[in-house]
Amino acid sequence: MSSFIPVADAADLQEGDVLTATVGGASVVITRVGGVLYALDNVCSHDQSPFDEATMDGYELCCPRHEGRFDVRSGKATRFPAVWPISAWPVKEEEGRIWVDVAPQTRGAG
Repeated sequence: MSSFIPVADAADLQEGDVLTATVGGASVVITRVGGVLYALDNVCSHDQSPFDEATMDGYELCCPRHEGRFDVRSGKATRFPAVWPISAWPVKEEEGRIWVDVAPQTRGAG
């Protein structure tokens, strides 16, 4: 039995865009970089705020509040004031939809 659930239409997420979705009661942000999908917790480890209006710079998710950054490939914090990683979620694209795994997520590398 698959633990992936559909969260959005693939056409709703263009290269470099950021969208939010609810997965198993948790909020995640999803982005596409180089044609590959990435999903992370929708909460900055610096001040616990959501990534409302976050942007992308290459593989870095940029928090708009205090300019902390996270590598979307791992969840690792890459710019102060963020120092703690955030969780990465397994994500895939199938049948024109974006699917996120509701199984336990992987902690980003510190």
